Amino acid sequence: MTDSLLESPRGAPTRALIAGQGVVGLPLARRLGQAGVELLLCDFDTVSVANLTKQLFNRDQVDSLKCEATAELIAGHDPDLRVLAAPIDVRQLGIGAALEVDLIVGCPDNRAADMHCAALAAAAGRPYVRLATSGADRGAEVRIFPPPRTEEQPCGACIFSPRDLTMIEDQISCLGHDEFPEAGALTFAEHGSLAADIAADSILRGEYEPARSVRWFGGVHPVLDVTHLRRARGCKVGGLGGPHGESPWGPALAGETTTV
Repeated sequence: MTDSLLESPRGAPTRALIAGQGVVGLPLARRLGQAGVELLLCDFDTVSVANLTKQLFNRDQVDSLKCEATAELIAGHDPDLRVLAAPIDVRQLGIGAALEVDLIVGCPDNRAADMHCAALAAAAGRPYVRLATSGADRGAEVRIFPPPRTEEQPCGACIFSPRDLTMIEDQISCLGHDEFPEAGALTFAEHGSLAADIAADSILRGEYEPARSVRWFGGVHPVLDVTHLRRARGCKVGGLGGPHGESPWGPALAGETTTV
């Protein structure tokens, strides 16, 4: 155990899985890493020149894998912290990987990966935190879910609307993004940093109750809107009772499969 882990705030996880290292995943990974949280970073995408204006990568990291570039940035702050980079689609991970962490964070750019992360967390009995920006609305949202141990608790996968399911593979994080917001309004990167700050505050305090959504839209002075989330009727993911429950998501979650 590193000294930084000993200094972690009370209630903070010791190890977290973060899927997606983009405009929200990268700043959150750095904040958790600075607090001494060991990380498993999952992203198969590479850093492009376009990413430099919206994300916190360095120019010399262009063409590098995002998960490895993030690990490199964190190592610059704490070279002894254990950070594993997994350049794969998070949907290749099974419950074995979920059981090795205390928290699952989803920052993916499509709903299919988001739903897989939520199902992993539900099956493993772990909290799930989901972050996303919306270019179309010039805003962002943080959703926080405690481990769904009862039939009443939402799980993160049951809040998708029928319309969401028709666009399950569509990219969502940068849709409609305008690089030039109105004067004084938050930029895309600033929305991402604000989302990371809100998520990190709850994570490092270990505050996942109640299940809630914190969202805001563009403007010079965005106002945070907090909504308590409820379980959707007919959800078969949440309330599985931990890793031994039956998963409706197939063998990738039902058994001891891929680990990293």
